[in-house]
Amino acid sequence: MIVTIDRDELRRAMASPCKIAKGQRDSHLACVLLTAKGDALAVEANDLEESCSTSVAALVEEEGQVLVSAKSLDSIVKSMSDGAVTVSGSDGSVSVSCGRASFDVPSLDPSDFPPFPAPEDGCSVTVAADSLAALVKACSWACADEGKGAGSGAGRTVEGVLVESGGGSLRLTGTDGLAMVRAKCDAPGVGEMRVPFPPGFLAAAAASCAGSDITLSASRNQLRASGPGVVITARGYSGEYPPVDRFFEGEENCSVRIGRASALDAARRAAVIPGSNPVTLGFDDSGATFVRASDRESMRETVDAEVSSPCEIGLNARCLVEVLACLGDGAVSISMQDPLKPFILRAGSTEALLMPVRLR
Repeated sequence: MIVTIDRDELRRAMASPCKIAKGQRDSHLACVLLTAKGDALAVEANDLEESCSTSVAALVEEEGQVLVSAKSLDSIVKSMSDGAVTVSGSDGSVSVSCGRASFDVPSLDPSDFPPFPAPEDGCSVTVAADSLAALVKACSWACADEGKGAGSGAGRTVEGVLVESGGGSLRLTGTDGLAMVRAKCDAPGVGEMRVPFPPGFLAAAAASCAGSDITLSASRNQLRASGPGVVITARGYSGEYPPVDRFFEGEENCSVRIGRASALDAARRAAVIPGSNPVTLGFDDSGATFVRASDRESMRETVDAEVSSPCEIGLNARCLVEVLACLGDGAVSISMQDPLKPFILRAGSTEALLMPVRLR
């Protein structure tokens, strides 16, 4: 195999596959498979749970395949100066050169590399990758840690970011049982889907397809994201994502309208106080008052707000900062039923809820 490609193009093509391969202990899974064919170079990684294949235009002098350590190849290419990089491989060795610099590294047998998963029949939607990236950024922070799920005990079944489409829109939902965020965007003509995806998978796929459209596909066992020159797959979750609409329903007893920027600033100042004590939000004719205290420190700040009726609630300080940060700019609408029920915030195309903390 002999192929020549611009260094920056090669780095972009290697980025997602190398990220998958670098964390593997098995020698073959810690490698990337380079395939030179026609007028393109393909870079693949597969850890048996997640896989990625990228393709980029290249000058192919001799078609072939090499299997080389992702960590070594990534370090070598990063160290190269700008310009054309030539990768050539023969039995048991790979040569990487750019200008007057050249490296030789060992390679493994490409036939030992696990095959890239074949596509399966299922539902799919196509949206702008940049729109998807914005939705993932808004709600992924609220997702439970991978493998743990939300809830407690045997009820830990809510994993990933729920992707819902249909009716001309795309909506993503993330929750860890204490906070929940739903963000949506217009997506005319998309089909119907209701499937949870790993947040990291969606973020990586959207970044790889930035500026283009991305297609998300889901079958019983496989999740797939594809765009120009990139395909990423992962195993699907085994559990069903439960209905979440009901958490945002119910008759409100208190409504508040407050500027997002001023509320976020006050929440950040409240989070400066050390410890795990909640921040108390009091709403009355004077506005919204943020109060938080530890054994030795305390803070209090009142922010202008339109309040329908007096109410008070306790919230996790860190979560309040996160949820205000993920909302759109402008005014935030807040609704409450009572101090022990979800605290709901809405701004633009994003809505979120926080479970309250009981005040002593």
